[in-house]
Amino acid sequence: MKAVGIIAEYNPFHNGHQYHLRESMRLTGADASVAVMSGNFVQRGEPACLEKWVRAEMAVKSGVDLVLELPFVYAVNSAEFFAKGAIRLLEGLGCVEAVCFGSEEGNLDQLSAAAAILAEENGEFRTELKKKLDTGMSYPKARSAVLSQFFPNGGSLLKGPNNILAVEYLKQLLLTNSAIQAVAIKREGAEYLSKTLPERMKKTDSFMQFASASAIRAVIHEKRGENPDFQWIYQFLPSQSADVLKRFYDDVYINLNDFYPLLVYAVLSSEPAELAAILSVGEGLENRLLEKIRIADSAEELVALVLSKRYTQTRIQRMLIQILTGLTREAFQKIDKNNAMYGRVLGFSQRGARLLKEMKKSGCCRIPLLTNVNRDRLFSPEEELLLSYDVKASDLYHLAGGKNLYHFSDFVRTPYCVTL
Repeated sequence: MKAVGIIAEYNPFHNGHQYHLRESMRLTGADASVAVMSGNFVQRGEPACLEKWVRAEMAVKSGVDLVLELPFVYAVNSAEFFAKGAIRLLEGLGCVEAVCFGSEEGNLDQLSAAAAILAEENGEFRTELKKKLDTGMSYPKARSAVLSQFFPNGGSLLKGPNNILAVEYLKQLLLTNSAIQAVAIKREGAEYLSKTLPERMKKTDSFMQFASASAIRAVIHEKRGENPDFQWIYQFLPSQSADVLKRFYDDVYINLNDFYPLLVYAVLSSEPAELAAILSVGEGLENRLLEKIRIADSAEELVALVLSKRYTQTRIQRMLIQILTGLTREAFQKIDKNNAMYGRVLGFSQRGARLLKEMKKSGCCRIPLLTNVNRDRLFSPEEELLLSYDVKASDLYHLAGGKNLYHFSDFVRTPYCVTL
C-alpha cells in the first residue's frame, strides 16, 4: 500500500486538519494515511487539551488510517528536532512515499530554497548567526534575520509557525537524502496562533468553517466549569471529532498551571548543576529559574518572570516540562546520536490495520512497531530510554489531571481501533 505521511498535533482535530488530510490523499494518490502525532505534551511546551489516546480516536474517526506517537523527547523540543524525529519515524516505516505539510507560504520552491541554505549552514552563515546571538537575540529571531541576508524573503518566510516547521521537514529530508516526496499545502482559514473564532456560520456539505486549534482551545477553556454551546463548537470540527470532544469534555481543562506544585518541588529539590543539565536549560537559565520560582504563584506567572529577549516563551515552557520528566541534554544526545526510534501505535482504521499487517509481512519497516509495550520488542537500550520518557510524560499528565495512574498507564492502554 502507498502511504502518505502527515505530522500533526491534532489538539484537537478540527476542520483544517480534515481539509489537510483530504488534500494529502488527493494530491498524492495514496492508499492510506499515516499521522505522526505529539503525545500528551505538545511542541510549545504545553499539555495537550486531551490525552493522546483520545486525540488518536478523534483522528481515526475523522479519516486518518494510522496514528503513531511522536516520542516525547522530540515532540517537546525545538522545531528542528521536532521535525527530525517525525521524519526519522516516517522514514523508518519504509512504506511512506510522501509527506504532506501545511504552510502559510504554500510555495514548495521557496520553502525548499530556504531549507537548502539551512541544511548547508556554511561558515559565513554560522558567523553571522553567532553575531546575532551575541547581541542577546533569541535563536529563532537570529536565524530568521541571518536567513534574510542569504535568501530574499527569508526573514518573513520564517515568521509563520507552519512555514518554520515546513522548512525543517524539508531540511531533514535533504540531510538524510530521503526518497520521500514533499508536498506543501497552503494553510486555509485562521492563522495558527489566532485566539478568535470566526462568527457563527451554518456548516454545509459544500462549506467548511475553519478556525485555529488555539481559538478552539481558548473557547473551551473559557467555559471551564460551564456547559458549552457544542453546536457553536461543532461548526469548526468534523462531526466525529466533535462527538469525541463532547464525550471527554470533562477532561479538557488541564493546563500548565496544574503542574506547578510538581514543578516547584522538582526545581527546589534540584541542585543548580542538575537543572543546568536539562536539555533546554543553558546560559545560566537555571539561576534565573531558581530565583523566580520563589516569587511566582503559578506556572504562567513563572514563565512571564523568566521571559526575556533571549529566552522565548516556548523555550521556557519546554524547559519546564523537560525538568518535570528529567530530560537531560546527555540523555537526548544519546538517543539522537543512536538514531533510536519506534512506531508507537495509538489508533488505526481497518485500512490502517491492513497497512500494519503489510509492513510486518513485507519487512519494509526498519523500526520496532509497538502496539503493546509489555510484549513488543525494542531493538536497543536507547529505544528503551526513549520509551521511558513517553511513559513518564503520560504518568505526569494524568497525575496532574487527577487520574488513576494504573488505569491510565501506558502499560495498560491499548490503541483505538475501528471494528467491523
